[in-house]
Amino acid sequence: MDAKDLAKILLDNQDYQELIDALNLLENKKYEEFYKCYANILCDCMLFYSYDDFIDYLSEDVLDESIFVFGFLWLNKKCIIIGGYEERIQRKINLFIESKVDNIDLTSFSTIDIFTDYDGDDNFMDYISQLNQFIFPLNMKIVVFFDDIYYACAFHILVLNAEIAEIILNSWNDDSIHIE
Repeated sequence: MDAKDLAKILLDNQDYQELIDALNLLENKKYEEFYKCYANILCDCMLFYSYDDFIDYLSEDVLDESIFVFGFLWLNKKCIIIGGYEERIQRKINLFIESKVDNIDLTSFSTIDIFTDYDGDDNFMDYISQLNQFIFPLNMKIVVFFDDIYYACAFHILVLNAEIAEIILNSWNDDSIHIE
């Protein structure tokens, strides 16, 4: 399973077709149209702040399809993205989980100051582990994907049905995005 396979599971047919159409624009080198349609993903998720930045990058490299797919999932509110060096992220994580899991109260988790530090000691994955223990009885699981392809590393957080999460965890095979 790779990022496109994951998207096919998570997106409805219309959104998945939009993703495929976007990837076709990229494959067919229709970069201006691609940038106009998906500038928010390219800026917010991949740090290409202008069309010129995007074209400069493409003159030396290719845009990683899997990273774009996760950006598309973010755009469709299927995941959140946390940078590799962020502080006070527990509210962002908790709000996302509360939007995905019915009747859950994470107020007991709101006092913990969570941060990521990709180069050092952080408490991010410990927090995710605690949250997973809390939501497991609801047949849900948090899965954290990681990439460090572009200018900064990022964690992509999804909340999935536990059975689907296990299928993904056991079959993931994507060179660009890794499961933490």
